[in-house]
Amino acid sequence: MEKVSLNAYKLATGKMSYTPMLDEMRLRFDLTPQGALVRSNWGFETRYKMNPEKKPSFLGGPSTSKMESLEMNVELTKEQATFIISLDLQVSKEFAKNGKANWHPAVRFTDSSIPMLKVRVPITGNDPAALKVVDEGTFHKGEGWNFLQPWMSKTRDFGPCKAKVVLVASRVWEMGGRAGLLFQAAEMTLMSVAKPRPQFESAQDDEEEMMADFVNDEV
Repeated sequence: MEKVSLNAYKLATGKMSYTPMLDEMRLRFDLTPQGALVRSNWGFETRYKMNPEKKPSFLGGPSTSKMESLEMNVELTKEQATFIISLDLQVSKEFAKNGKANWHPAVRFTDSSIPMLKVRVPITGNDPAALKVVDEGTFHKGEGWNFLQPWMSKTRDFGPCKAKVVLVASRVWEMGGRAGLLFQAAEMTLMSVAKPRPQFESAQDDEEEMMADFVNDEV
């Protein structure tokens, strides 16, 4: 981790931007090599009740020319969490050399001590995530909202699901006196593990009997 550095440069707005680098390349890694997965109970965030201004245009948010993403909170294994925490710590040390904001850890823990990581999945823009969906033993490949939307409808937004993901530690975000490391998916393979919705026989099939009840009711 000592080789990880931050490439700092000034934006046109005057603010500083920080990009994690390793051997002069953006920091990209496979979080789920052979034998490993991540899991998500709730799948992709689509409601944005707390932050409606962040809703992407393809979900009914305001139109924009900027890259738009979906977010998913994934459960990490102990080994995955240890790696992300170590990387996050190294980047925070590099950021502290110039940055003033308080560092916000990338990994958070639930009340049940389960390590969680927020992953941003680019959907629009010049570099959308390469996506795969596993369905009935077949891989379906694509990118963007036109590919993903039918699967979102079929799988309840992939909640719950299991996944494989290649991540990019894309940049340091700063907001309201806080800063942290943003993780984006470069590649993501998803498989829904949602149970099928229960099917019930209609109790109102006999329309003649129902009509008689309506017609004969004198109240």
